[in-house]
Amino acid sequence: MVDALNFQKTIERVGRNSHQIRVADTIVLKKRDLAIESILQTRRQLLIINPFARIIETLYCDFEFFKESVFRMPVSLIINEQNQSSIRPVVGTVVVKLMKPISVKNLDLFIEKFRKTTYRIKGYLDTINGPVAIQTSFEQTQIKSVSQNSYHTEIVITGPQIDQKDLQKEFEKLCYQN
Repeated sequence: MVDALNFQKTIERVGRNSHQIRVADTIVLKKRDLAIESILQTRRQLLIINPFARIIETLYCDFEFFKESVFRMPVSLIINEQNQSSIRPVVGTVVVKLMKPISVKNLDLFIEKFRKTTYRIKGYLDTINGPVAIQTSFEQTQIKSVSQNSYHTEIVITGPQIDQKDLQKEFEKLCYQN
């Protein structure tokens, strides 16, 4: 949730706000009626921080929370979870962080190796050609250039049977190769 009326006042003072925007799939922009003069500028800034986010403008946060277009979980995962009764799949989450940039070629190798065995890879990376935002979901991959990346490389990987040390080591190895 982003308060359109007070966004400009808080975005630079509260670092957590920027981080939450960076990792969101959907941003609910509330109080649009009170921020008529600044709403376009706020939308532009939100898309600079997170070029993949879907922005929903609201009055009084009035929107359909469980509408399929808001939450983009693949139907196959929902059905599998429902059919398994109380047995839930083991899903791990790993955060890979690094200060060294990676080549685009090696980033492609990393994505190709892990996108088919993970549910999601999402984050921001420093490449030798400049910062990018990335998100993958099964077979789909999107990479967009971003104007800045103040956090350096930070990607979140979600999937079954994944290991923090193995993924961090694999990514670091690719960063140090030409």
